Amino acid sequence: MNRWLAFSIGLTVVAFGGSLALYPYREHWPEQVPIHWGIDGTADGFVSRDNLLALWLGVPLLMAGWVGLTLLLPWLSPKTFAVEPFRATYDYLMSLINGFFLYVHAVILAGAAWAPERVVTLVIAGVFLLFALMGNVLGKVRRNFWMGIRTPWTLADEGVWNATHRHAAYVYTAAGVAGFFAVLAGVNLVVLFVAFLAAALWPALYSLIEYKRREARGLLGAAE
Repeated sequence: MNRWLAFSIGLTVVAFGGSLALYPYREHWPEQVPIHWGIDGTADGFVSRDNLLALWLGVPLLMAGWVGLTLLLPWLSPKTFAVEPFRATYDYLMSLINGFFLYVHAVILAGAAWAPERVVTLVIAGVFLLFALMGNVLGKVRRNFWMGIRTPWTLADEGVWNATHRHAAYVYTAAGVAGFFAVLAGVNLVVLFVAFLAAALWPALYSLIEYKRREARGLLGAAE
């Protein structure tokens, strides 16, 4: 078992253990516990504290399923799109996402009980940090069917895939770091959400531009 898979399993155990250990103390929570928030940070969905089992165990079960998916996807991959050439990066990214699930779980549980007005801000800050950490290694991701900028143009040509992911690595890292500090500085969350979508979608358009550039120069299929 590699270290990142072991780390992901450990995070899942922590999620289950923490939830089960804290569940008996739910009587200290408000009678109506917020479980959904709008983008402005206002809680707009509530449930009785006596009906919280799904909230407590939902994310740990999701994390357990994610570990299973981490093991399954390499086996499902076609040989020409295998994850083995970048297996260390694949395992790192999958464990990173599982860590984000645990972070969101902790924020929702703690925020629902003590500071519901901070939940959306903390989750969005975590999204930007995740974005930056993923971007830091995105350039190492090779063609596959499960992760990365999978557009018709990146899947059609390895050179376009590699160029797009090197570009996206800079965009995602810069946008993630800038967005994280912008959240902490109190920038409007709706503005940040729009900026996040723009940064997330730009590499897809870039892949089309790169494909057409290479096509015009006769570089499609050329070794890099």
